[in-house]
Amino acid sequence: MHYRIFFKFGALFCVTVALLISCKSTKSQRDVNVELGTVKATIDGDGWQANGGSATRVDLGSNQPVAVAITAVNVDQSNSEFQSITLNVFTNSEAANIGVGTYDLINIDVPANDNKEKAGQLAFSITANGESTLYISTSGMVEITSLTQNNIQGKFEGLVLNDSDGSDSKEIKDGEFNVTFSNYSFTSVFSSPEIHREAF
Repeated sequence: MHYRIFFKFGALFCVTVALLISCKSTKSQRDVNVELGTVKATIDGDGWQANGGSATRVDLGSNQPVAVAITAVNVDQSNSEFQSITLNVFTNSEAANIGVGTYDLINIDVPANDNKEKAGQLAFSITANGESTLYISTSGMVEITSLTQNNIQGKFEGLVLNDSDGSDSKEIKDGEFNVTFSNYSFTSVFSSPEIHREAF
């Protein structure tokens, strides 16, 4: 499925590529109040803000994307800890597009979620001393408040669960993003299903 491949590749992009930090848009009534290039949230009660953020999109023969990935990285040089957020919004059908609106956050590896036409997934990862821990959303929401060919803005919150330890979770609240779409194009990734499970 398209969205699975895009999510896995988007997360890989987030942890391996250094992030880079107007046109008329359609906005909802809940505009974000953060500067361009910002991704921030509260994680388990502590403020978190990326050193930089960027987004990628896939358009299949239309001006509206069928998948969007937002990637953000925070590097703590004092202890060499690397944290990242990957937020994806996707469709399960080439006939459906992503636009301004609210989307449920899910875990795409749960078979019952396969029939959702539109949804999102949030991932939070921590890398320290050569060891990485990945947390994936089990619930929550992402709201796209503004979407243009060049920029995407919105809000998010959700509960993320340790991918290898079901007793370890984190609550992400008050998330906001205001990022520019990069010039990278991942359309060709859709023809490579083998990327699906291996990217993490």
